[in-house]
Amino acid sequence: MTRLSPIWYPTRAFLGLDHAGMTWTDLSGLRFDEPFFHQTVRRACDRATCTLPLGAEPTSGLPVVRVTPAAFIFHVSRCGSTLLCNMFRSTGNGHVVAEAQAFTALLTPVGAHYKQAHLVQQTQQRHALLRQVGHALGQNPFGEKTPYYIKCTSYSAMRLDLIRSVWPMVPIIFLTRDPIEVMVSNLNRPPGWIKAWKNPSQAASVFGWHENTGPLTQEEFLARSFGSICQAAQKHLGGPSLVLDYHDLTHSEGWYRVLRFLGHNAPDTATHARLATVLQTNAKSPHESQSFSPDAQDKRNQASTLVHEAANRWAYPPLRALLAHHSSTATSK
Repeated sequence: MTRLSPIWYPTRAFLGLDHAGMTWTDLSGLRFDEPFFHQTVRRACDRATCTLPLGAEPTSGLPVVRVTPAAFIFHVSRCGSTLLCNMFRSTGNGHVVAEAQAFTALLTPVGAHYKQAHLVQQTQQRHALLRQVGHALGQNPFGEKTPYYIKCTSYSAMRLDLIRSVWPMVPIIFLTRDPIEVMVSNLNRPPGWIKAWKNPSQAASVFGWHENTGPLTQEEFLARSFGSICQAAQKHLGGPSLVLDYHDLTHSEGWYRVLRFLGHNAPDTATHARLATVLQTNAKSPHESQSFSPDAQDKRNQASTLVHEAANRWAYPPLRALLAHHSSTATSK
């Protein structure tokens, strides 16, 4: 397909005191096939880019189209969110933007250690920027009109209030998993955000811990962050929302629940076959055709006493409260 004109996507936000701006990249004609958006951007390293002040948009190429997300995906980390994105991609209808840096940056809580520009500390301005970035990410890279889905980072769930204030009626899918399995996965393969474990003020800002928590073990930090994410979900999910467990998602029935929730029909035979392939493939290495092997019991076998103690104190109670609250809310509708 010949690219006649650039289609610009916000690919990086800079929110420092000395400078604040947005980098835009032409991603026209590129399928968003990688598990994460930054991987697609990396593949487009030879494409045209431009950096503009916050709020401005490129004037060359096609005008930025205002597209509302079909759904948001939030999660507690290592719980099948990438698998869900791959399921959406398997339908061939629309595209998924997974953990785009520009969107994540605008959801990051304001704290002294971030030294963010005063501009983004203003609620109305932040709302406007979220709308701009959220809508621009929804442009189809082939110029077509199709639905799209935004997957957020796990800690971005702490700003579900912002999401709901901008998009009160856009469906949200919130994925959970047994906290012990999540904690062991994060201990074995530490994500970037776990660095906040060594910075109590940063952790307090990201996860809303207003009191002086003092030094935490990694296990305590992971359990507390898990619990805080569940508490934020219970408080702010609102609107149309679906809470789904990882183990449900690893079977086709979980996917059918997602389709019913979004008002879609059951997949046809060809789509069902693609879905079966997705379920049998390692979600984070779909192009390498690595087989998926259930690992829940293995993770539970690896869990230390510290993991169990921290999970029982900080993670399980908020998770149970979220599930009970969402179940009662769904029943009452």
